[in-house]
Amino acid sequence: MSGYPDGNPKTAMGALKVPLHLVPPSATHYLALAFKDGAAKYGPYNWRDAGVSASVYVAAAKRHIDAWWDGEDLSQDAEVEHLAHAMACMAIVLDAASVGMLNDDRPTKGAAGALQRSYGVTTVQIADRKWTAEEIAILDGAPATGGDSSLAALIERGESDDPQVGSLKAGEAAK
Repeated sequence: MSGYPDGNPKTAMGALKVPLHLVPPSATHYLALAFKDGAAKYGPYNWRDAGVSASVYVAAAKRHIDAWWDGEDLSQDAEVEHLAHAMACMAIVLDAASVGMLNDDRPTKGAAGALQRSYGVTTVQIADRKWTAEEIAILDGAPATGGDSSLAALIERGESDDPQVGSLKAGEAAK
């Protein structure tokens, strides 16, 4: 049995592939609009032809995020969502890296990742506290649902692919 309700072997194989169905279609559409604007200005897939420097696209993404954060939804020149432009910048960096066309000009590795982890909730802190299923759902990124979350139900049944969650009983922390 494949573990899927339909028992079809294609389902089991398909489940092992990249879960593209999880990408919101709206994000894909907004991203396409940003790429359309870029293609009109610079040519489609220009980063694959000439290569790109990471710093240029990270700076551009930050400018778009800052403009959005500061209350401007659409870029003034293209009338495309700033957040779509930011996604396009990061997609270009990922794609350029995947085809060997990225000039990785990041500075020497710093401590940002370690700092973010040290100021967040740690595994030890989670383990040392008795968490309710609702609190676990919130930490896991699920919306608050008054204690009736799908994560809480998985915890009750012990059904989760995540060993940290699968070993929990409602209201208990992982040991």
